[in-house]
Amino acid sequence: MKWIKGLYALTVGFVAVTAVAVVVSVLVKTDTAWFTSLNLPDMPGGLTFELVWLVIYILFAAYIVKLTAMNAPVTLYVLTGLQFSGHILFCIMFFRVHYEWVSLLIIMALTVESFVLIILSMHCDARSVWFLLPYVIWLSYLCSLAYLTVIMN
Repeated sequence: MKWIKGLYALTVGFVAVTAVAVVVSVLVKTDTAWFTSLNLPDMPGGLTFELVWLVIYILFAAYIVKLTAMNAPVTLYVLTGLQFSGHILFCIMFFRVHYEWVSLLIIMALTVESFVLIILSMHCDARSVWFLLPYVIWLSYLCSLAYLTVIMN
């Protein structure tokens, strides 16, 4: 019976993260006239963003598996869902609607909320924080890129 719960947790984590990754990959377009006309701050090129997000999505899936395995409070699932929804909303506002200021506010809110998620996760299982820490660091970096993009344009 325990293996069924583990399989369920793995499936939930995989499906949730894959759904977000697919939606985001459809929304993010860096080859548009608008995006190429932006004055952007120096940032890593190549596959850096894709590789970092791949690692973060894998860690988020592991985090969801951990939540499910330990019967975590619903609050942690809601906050995780808000992270996923906010990430999709950021991509819509920035890459599709081109509202740089709104995008900056969204990424700032996501960063603050991710700290709340870490603090609340620590109360359930201190080790689960390690799954979220790279995400928080990456979000902080993305905040600085979003801010600089707004200022430079």
